[in-house]
Formats: sequence, C-alpha cells, structure tokens
Amino acid sequence: MELNVRAKFRERGRRSIFPQCEAELHRLPGEIALKSPELDAAKAQTCFERALAVARQQHAKSWELRASMSLARLGRDQGKVQQARELLAPVYGWFTEGFDTRDLKEAKALWRSWRREGFTAKRKHIGHETSRDRFRLTRG
Repeated sequence: MELNVRAKFRERGRRSIFPQCEAELHRLPGEIALKSPELDAAKAQTCFERALAVARQQHAKSWELRASMSLARLGRDQGKVQQARELLAPVYGWFTEGFDTRDLKEAKALWRSWRREGFTAKRKHIGHETSRDRFRLTRG
C-alpha cells in the first residue's frame, strides 16, 4: 500500500507544474521509514540518496540541503559521523543568505551538535568578496 501511494505522489510530482519538488517526494518517505514502528534505515537511506541525486540534477540547493541533512542525521545515528559531516559541509557552505530560514537553522543546529562532540566548522573565505564562503571541518 505505502509503495503505491509513494509511486502515485512521485508520478504526480513529475507531471505537475512544480517538478522541482520531486526531490522532496523522495525524501519524505525516508523520514516516514525512520519514524515508523518497523524502523527501516536501509529504505530511508535509499530514499535520501535518491532525493539528493534529484536535487543535484536539478541544481535545487534548498532541496539538496534537506536531503543532505536527512542523510547526515542518519549517518550520525549509524556512527558514520565523519561521512555525515563531509556530506553536509559543502551544501551548507554554499549558502550566503537566508540563515533565518528553518532549514538553515536546522543545519546550524546539526553543526552545533557536532561541535559539542569536539568538531567545529570554520568559515574560510576564498577569493574576493563575491566568492561563496566554504566550510572546513577541524578537530577543536
């Protein structure tokens, strides 16, 4: 049943006037898989990876951030903290504004949780003032 509903939503998303939401239509079932009584981390990871691929293909940075955060949280919970950081760093570092939005606030909170674990994200300016800031992870 759930598979049919997911397939219908994805197909509807592809055909809609908002095809850029397709990445989110892949990510949400992953979140549901993690919250369901029969926790299915493998299914969630597959959903998150597909969402990330779609977001990257569409150059949709906000959807890429969401998919990266979901995948990073899953990786953290599985003990793959370094991989989680490496996944999220370039996406979070891409943004130069909008830090008062929910998604970027959540990404910052995730960074802070890693900081409490002994890691920090240092902002490194590259080039001239119009260049995007990037993040470099270091042990603090």
